[in-house]
Amino acid sequence: MYRWFYLHSGLSFYPSCIMASFTISYIGLGRAGFPMAACLGKKGYKLMVRDADLARVDKFIGEYPQCRRASSEADVFQECEVVITMLPDGLVVRDVLLGQNGIARYLNAGTVVIDTSSSSPFDTRELVAELTKLSIDLVDSPITQEQLHSIDTGGATLIWRWYIIALCDTLVAGQKLGLNPQQMIDVLNVGTGVNFLTKYSMKNLKSYDTGYQLELLIKDVKIAKDVIEKSGFDSELPPLALTYLEDAINYVESAACHSECIKAWEKRAGVEIEKTGQTSSDMRKRRIHKL
Repeated sequence: MYRWFYLHSGLSFYPSCIMASFTISYIGLGRAGFPMAACLGKKGYKLMVRDADLARVDKFIGEYPQCRRASSEADVFQECEVVITMLPDGLVVRDVLLGQNGIARYLNAGTVVIDTSSSSPFDTRELVAELTKLSIDLVDSPITQEQLHSIDTGGATLIWRWYIIALCDTLVAGQKLGLNPQQMIDVLNVGTGVNFLTKYSMKNLKSYDTGYQLELLIKDVKIAKDVIEKSGFDSELPPLALTYLEDAINYVESAACHSECIKAWEKRAGVEIEKTGQTSSDMRKRRIHKL
């Protein structure tokens, strides 16, 4: 049954009864939640949506009029068969479900909660234990998930994000030595240094348009730090990464893209990374096209 929870995939094999009634609730219409919920809206699903920012709810319903707003009363969720959450962290998810105004006590036995948030695996395990007492199933499906996993193991398979520290070090040091940072990115992408940042987030240097905020990066690194510490392994890397990333907050505006942390490295190194907006390979393709 867990295959069908990939609701944001755009597939269309769900039962007609689910499409015809408000049995799916989507909680969290932020930068990630809104477009994910929109995939269902575009397919015609009648969603009951909720977000702390009422303007986001109004915008969503304006674009998908078949959907409706979930009122402030928790009991409106009692007819839901599926509740999808996309929230800042596991503590917020827990509060929404089990807090003072939590909705879990109104959900029927057998209801499936799909948490797509980037939550601490320890928070998720505790939440599972509480929901199990209510005969509610939790599917741990973080936004970056590609593999099915159990609650006990999958949540601990985090994306270790402190390689951004090494990349920022490399870029500013290379520029101080006279290397072209954009060409450095190209070289890394055909060698063992390739990673998500070099291929996507910072492929076009200083575009700052990933939609993944620096605050969220710091939150995820804190989760990773917590996991490592509780595993019994001693590492100096997580706290060091946090020191650098939390310092970078002082050089960017609120809700800044995570790749803007490079500004802190520029300040310390006394250099400014050139903004090209395209990779060297892109520029070569353009020259060939002109020829």
